[in-house]
Amino acid sequence: TTFRADLSISEARVEGRRVFTAIFRDLTARDALQAQVETLGADLAHSNQELQTILRYAPIGIVTMSGRGRIITVNRAVSGMTGYDTADLVGRNALRFVHTDEQRQMGASFERLIGDGHGYSSSIHRIRCFDGSYANARTYNAVLAVDDVAQPILICMLQDISAELARDEELKLQRERLAHMARLTQMGEMAAGLAHELNQPLAAIANFAAAGERLSRQPTTETETLVDVFARIRSQAERAGQIVRNTRQLTRGRETQKRSCEVTASVDELLPLLKVDSRYSQISVTTECADDTWVYADAVQIEQVILNFFRNAVDAVRELAEERRQIVIRTLSDLPAVTLEVEDRGPGVS
Repeated sequence: TTFRADLSISEARVEGRRVFTAIFRDLTARDALQAQVETLGADLAHSNQELQTILRYAPIGIVTMSGRGRIITVNRAVSGMTGYDTADLVGRNALRFVHTDEQRQMGASFERLIGDGHGYSSSIHRIRCFDGSYANARTYNAVLAVDDVAQPILICMLQDISAELARDEELKLQRERLAHMARLTQMGEMAAGLAHELNQPLAAIANFAAAGERLSRQPTTETETLVDVFARIRSQAERAGQIVRNTRQLTRGRETQKRSCEVTASVDELLPLLKVDSRYSQISVTTECADDTWVYADAVQIEQVILNFFRNAVDAVRELAEERRQIVIRTLSDLPAVTLEVEDRGPGVS
């Protein structure tokens, strides 16, 4: 066999004689190690190139920053999302491209990550674009500790969710439109009862007005009698007006408006309208409502839920014997939970 060797030759004199010393060193192991190093270097260079390609063309935005928030690198997805060129971003503070209302929140998130030295955070922020608009992005932030770098490196991945939020908003509007249509349908089903209920105060107003007109022509009529007639007319007009207001409140198109509201108050607000429908079908309606039933919700949507349950109960008892046509509306408070029950004496489910 043959092998590569390192040969060193030296000359010397020993007892007047000229001698040469040759030292051979087998290079087989060193050559094998050198080949491994070269292969590893090539592999690392190839892997680094692949990694750079992946980062550059990744569909999600990737930003690396110094511990102080200065941008080190960005990939093409960030430029595509914001409209900025790479040169416009590198070297600048990343917080400058976050909406001013959210800069403090993101800065605090960076500080926590650097302080912990590990973990990640996730949040949604508005990112400023080149044209002055804002893109909604879900961000994933993590800290990378590099041994030979004094400051840690932050990495931030950005996912543009503007289209997703737009779809959610459209779905929300669609749900509100469907809820509005449901309320209109319910009012249509209750139209006969509403017409009957409105006809009563209107007829009473007409009768009291006719009576007042006759009394006013009689010279012997006392003022107190006319005042009583006018009071009765006003009372019946207010009754009719309340029915109309309750109906309009439920049927008008509107956006969701969450606020602190009381479930029992919603029952009380809706009760006159429910009794209109129940009287037309000769159904007894009673309430058993608790105090302190406050929730954070849309009061009109709560009223719609009550109305949905009530209409189901009406359908269940409408054909029963009169003594069984009973509906109970009940609220129970066990804060933070509030329970609403609509109970009927219908036949149940087979």
